[in-house]
Amino acid sequence: TWCYKDTDTIATKLQLLPFFIHFFLLYMNLSSLIRFKYLPIFSLFLLLGCSPKTKPNSEIHLSKALNLLSETLDTEALLKPLLNELQQQNNNIQIQGRALTDAELKRTAEIDQLLQDYKDWDAALVLLPGFEAQIKGHEEHAHQSPATIKAKALYELQQKSRETLGKIKDRAEALLK
Repeated sequence: TWCYKDTDTIATKLQLLPFFIHFFLLYMNLSSLIRFKYLPIFSLFLLLGCSPKTKPNSEIHLSKALNLLSETLDTEALLKPLLNELQQQNNNIQIQGRALTDAELKRTAEIDQLLQDYKDWDAALVLLPGFEAQIKGHEEHAHQSPATIKAKALYELQQKSRETLGKIKDRAEALLK
C-alpha cells in the first residue's frame, strides 16, 4: 500500500489524492468515459483504507500481561531473600535438640505452609510467548502452552499470579517482624 500506518496524516493523503486518482483513471484507460463518476468512491476508499490502524485487543492484553509478568517477577526477586531467611529460621528452630514449644511448632508450620504456597505459585507460573528465554530460573514453565491460551486469559492468569505472589510476600514480611 502507499500509506504508512501511523505516520501519514490526512493532509498528506489529501495532497497525494489527485495523483492517485489520475493514475487510477489512466490505468483503467477509462478517463474519457468515467470522468469523475467514481471519484467520491475512490477517494473514500483511499482515505479509509489507509487510516491509522488500532491494535487488536489480543495485542493490548498481551502487552498488559507482559507488564504484569514483569512486575510479578520483580516482586519474586524481592521475595526470595525473605523466603531464604525464613527457611534458615525454620531450620534453626528444628535442630535445637529438644522438644519444641507450641509457639515454635506453630511458627514452623506457618513457614512450611508459606514455602509450600510459594512452590505451588512457582509451579503454576505461566510465562508469555517469547518471554521465557529472558527469565533465568523459569525455563521449566513450558508445561502450559501459552500458544493455546487466549490473550485475555493470559492477562487474567498474570493478574491472579501477581495477586497470589503479593499475598505470599505480605505473609513472609509479617512472619519476619
